[in-house]
Amino acid sequence: MARTYTTDYTLTKPDIGETETEGWGTALNANFDTIDEQLTAAAHKHNLSLDWFPVRQGWFRNHEHDNTLSTESGTGITITAIDEPNNRVTLSHLPYRPSIWNPTSGREWGLIDLEYHNGAPDPSIDGDYTHRMKITDGTYASLTLDYVVTAGTESNFNVGDKVLLFNPFEEGTGWTWGNSANPIIDNSASFASAFPVAGPIFRHSDGRFIMLVTGKSSGSVYSIGAYQATEAGFPDTWTALNEGTAVFTAGGAGWRQNSLIGGNGLYYLDDEDRYIMYVNGQNSSSRWSIGWIKFDEDLGNIEYASAAVMSIAGTVDNHFPSVVKYGGKWRLSYAYDPDATDGSLTDWISREAFATRPEGPFTYDHDILTSSANDGLWYSNHMTDTMLFIWRGKLYALYHAVSRYRPSGNKNNNELGLLYWDERLATPAWVVDPRSPIFFNPMYANESPEHWTAPYGTTVSPSIWYADHYAGREILWIEGNRLYLFIGASHGADTYKVSYQYIDLYEVD
Repeated sequence: MARTYTTDYTLTKPDIGETETEGWGTALNANFDTIDEQLTAAAHKHNLSLDWFPVRQGWFRNHEHDNTLSTESGTGITITAIDEPNNRVTLSHLPYRPSIWNPTSGREWGLIDLEYHNGAPDPSIDGDYTHRMKITDGTYASLTLDYVVTAGTESNFNVGDKVLLFNPFEEGTGWTWGNSANPIIDNSASFASAFPVAGPIFRHSDGRFIMLVTGKSSGSVYSIGAYQATEAGFPDTWTALNEGTAVFTAGGAGWRQNSLIGGNGLYYLDDEDRYIMYVNGQNSSSRWSIGWIKFDEDLGNIEYASAAVMSIAGTVDNHFPSVVKYGGKWRLSYAYDPDATDGSLTDWISREAFATRPEGPFTYDHDILTSSANDGLWYSNHMTDTMLFIWRGKLYALYHAVSRYRPSGNKNNNELGLLYWDERLATPAWVVDPRSPIFFNPMYANESPEHWTAPYGTTVSPSIWYADHYAGREILWIEGNRLYLFIGASHGADTYKVSYQYIDLYEVD
C-alpha cells in the first residue's frame, strides 16, 4: 500500500512492514526533524498571560532563529534548489510558520537574496537589496516555496545563496498596521512641516487623548506641538491644537536656546498636578543635551529645566532621552556621541544613567549597546532612539538601529529591535532579544510596489509614506484590550509621517 501522511504536519507514515531499503529510516529521521522544529516553534508562541512582550518573530535568516548570530556562528538559510519553469525554490530550512507557505493575499512573506545589493560593498551601509521574491504558496514537508520575482532577475537567484525570510505585517510579527494607507499625523502643521514624529500621550480629564509631537519648521527650528483625539476618534483621527503652532519652544539661554526635540517618557507628578516630559535641547554652540519640561493637562503652567540634567563638555552630544521609573530609580537611556564634529555614527553609544528624583541630575551608569563588527547584527552600524518601558513587571527597550553589513538583512535600513533587562544574571545587564528586529516596515516597497498591497487594500505605490524606514520616537499605549505602538516612518525624504501598529491582548488558557 502507498505511504500516507498525518493531517496537520504532513509527517510520513511508512507502510506496515516497510524495510530500511525502502526508506523507512529516512522517513523516520525526517519526521524527527519536523517534530523538533515544531516543538521549538511551540516554545516561542506567546502566552499573553505571562510577562514577556507580545510579538512573534517575523525575520528569519538562520536555522537557529537567532538574529544576533554572525554568518560564521549561525547556520544561514540558503537556496538548495530552484525550479525556474515552475517558480519554485527549495530552502535549507523553514521555520514552522504556516503563513509562510500558506500566505494571506496582500500580506505575503518576502524572500531577499542577501548576496545581491546595489551601492558600495560592506561595511559601508549604502546599498539596497535588489533581488526579492514574494511567496505565494509552498509545502513545508519538502521545504519548497512557490514564488513571484518582484525585484531583480530570476536567473540571479542561485543555489547556495543566503536568503532572508521576513514579514512586517500581522502574518509575521503578530501586530497589525493601523491606518497605514493614510497616516494619522502628517506634515501640514506649521511647526512640523518636516520631520513630524510621534511623542508621549496622556489622557485629559475631559476624556481627550493628547499627543505631544515634535517637528521641524520651514525655518529649520525643532519644537513640540500637540494633537488631540476624541474618544470616538482614537486612534485614527487627530487634529492639531494651538492652530498648528508649537506649544513648547526653544529659547532662553543655555541648553535649549536653538531647538527643542521631544523624547520618550512622560510622568504625572501628583504633588504638582503637572506632567514632566524629557526632551533634547540645542544650545548656542549647537551642542545637544537633555532637559525636561513641566506643564499641566491644558498645556499651561509651563516650566523648563534651568539646566541640562546631565553635563556635557567639548563636542559631546546627548540625544534621544527616554525615562522610566524602575527598581526605585529613575532610569534615563540616551544616545551618546563623543564627538559630534567628526561626522561618524559608528562611535555612538546607547547609554543609561540613573537619578533619585525625576528632575535629576542623572549620573551615567553603564553602556547599553555600541556598534559592532558582527555582520549579523541589525545594529552593527549605529543606533539612535531607545525607548524604555515596563511590560508586566519586566523592563524592556525598543531600539532603533541600522546595519552596515549585507548579511544582516538590514543594510542601511532603520528598524526596531527588542532588549530586556536580565536580572537573573549575576550582574544584571541588557540582553538583545534574538528575534530582533521585531518591527520593520515593508522593506523597500518603493522599489517593488507589486510586492504587497496596503492593509486596507490600497496598492502600495512608489511614494507610499512608510516604504523606506522607521524614524523618530516609538510610543506604546494601552487602550481597552489593545496595545498600540505609535511610530513615524518615511519613504526616504524628511517628510516623515506618523501612524501605528497594534495587537489585541487576551489571556491564553
